[in-house]
Parts: sequence; C-alpha cells; structure tokens
Amino acid sequence: MLILKFLVLAFTIFLDFPNYVYAERNHSFIRIIKPRGEVDKLNLALKIRNEIETSNYASVQIRTTEGKIIKYSLATLKFNRISADLSSIQFLLYTRFNRVNCQYLNMAEDRIKSSNLNPRNDVKIVIHGWYYDTHKKFPIKMVKAYLRRYDCNVIVVDYGKISNNLFYTSTVINTKDIGQHVARFIGTLIHCGVSPKRMHIIGFGLGCHIAGFAGECVTPKIARITGE
Repeated sequence: MLILKFLVLAFTIFLDFPNYVYAERNHSFIRIIKPRGEVDKLNLALKIRNEIETSNYASVQIRTTEGKIIKYSLATLKFNRISADLSSIQFLLYTRFNRVNCQYLNMAEDRIKSSNLNPRNDVKIVIHGWYYDTHKKFPIKMVKAYLRRYDCNVIVVDYGKISNNLFYTSTVINTKDIGQHVARFIGTLIHCGVSPKRMHIIGFGLGCHIAGFAGECVTPKIARITGE
C-alpha cells in the first residue's frame, strides 16, 4: 500500500510538477500555484514560509514552468523577514487645517496631542501598496477626496523605504511586522482620546494585508477595514 501511494504521488507530480515545491530535508512536497514569471517565483517562497518556519526544512526547491530550478534557503527567508527597518515608517496627518503640508506623527503622545488631529472627528488611515510611497499620486488623491467631502483626520502610512524594493517577497514577508507597528500607532491614538469606533483603515495592494494584520492586533477593535 505504501509503495502504491508513492507511485501515485510520483505520477501526479510527474504530470503537474510545476505546481509543487520540494522541501529538501524530509523529501516532502507541498502543493502550490503554478509560477508565472519572476514575481510568482518569489511569491512561492512566501506561500511556504509558514511551512518552513514550523518545520526542520533546510531549504526548498522550486521548479518553474520553464524547467528552471530555484532554491531558497530558510536563512534567506528569515533574513528578508527581519530586515525591514520599522523605524523608517512615517505617519502623515492631513486635516482641513493642513490639506497640503502634512504633519509627521509618531508614537509620542505629545506630538499627536499638539498636532491638528481632532479626536472628535473620524480618522481615515490610508496604507499604500508595493512600490508606492506618499510622493506618488494615489495617496495624495485619496487625501484630497476625503477632506473635500468630510471634516476628518486622514493619516497616510508611509512605508516607502520598505515597499520600494524590487524584491517583492521581502516586502510581503514583512507585512505582518508592518501591520503590528501600525497597530501600536493606533493604540497610541486611542490613548490620545480617539475612539476606535471612529477609525477606518483603507489598504491598497499589500496595504490590504497590512491593514488586516493591524486590525487583528488592535484592542479594542476598530470600526472598519477596507481593502482594495
């Protein structure tokens, strides 16, 4: 029976090999999506990250649709995960009192309390996606649109020094850490008198994942999270 199962597995992999990742140390296969191009090859490493970090795998090998073998080591994946400089993340506040020139906020309550942030107004927290920063048109358009319609606080999370990275998977792997950092900032806002019921996180692209991780870590829970 064991031999039969092995033959079935081998035959299946032979027919559809690009759909599998080979975990080298214990000779097992993990089924994943078929890679298309360099970005997908890197995404494959992310998809098996949790498998790797909770096992004894030394490395993984990926065979692409072109037949090329790509090898990722556990050490490399872990390095990419912890290499992000979270201190480089900036929180840019816009209100109707400062529609153009932002105010830079951080975890310091004194800076938040001395800013134009009005805790009685709604807070929109905008998180951009991969290879974006606050100098691109999208975040600025969002700020203008919200302030045109609502008297609210718009805070743009700028993690451009991390996201402007051609190694896409490096940014993806760090989304949880970035989200937790955003959650700590939201906690500071709550301590400064902002009600979670007035908070709305809007994430785009990778910003959706960051928004989700941030919302998961915040207590009490915020009112709304939107991903696009």
